[in-house]
Amino acid sequence: MDAIREQFENPLVAGIVGFVVGIVIGLVVLGWWLFPVEWTDASPIDLRMDAQVDYMRMAIDSYSLQQNAELAKQRWMP
Repeated sequence: MDAIREQFENPLVAGIVGFVVGIVIGLVVLGWWLFPVEWTDASPIDLRMDAQVDYMRMAIDSYSLQQNAELAKQRWMP
């Protein structure tokens, strides 16, 4: 136990350990558990490629049923 205390007296070791502990607390605890990011109202450009294709197919299906070009354009554009 005394060997560990002696290592922490070195400012470089203490700084590195503090940095790692801060990263773990900040990223894991705060970023992933306490305040996770939740996406809402994303535009089609922000989606994955397969989701963009599905979104475009839905817009095309809507246009084929309603024949309204302005509505189809509004649904595709953010």
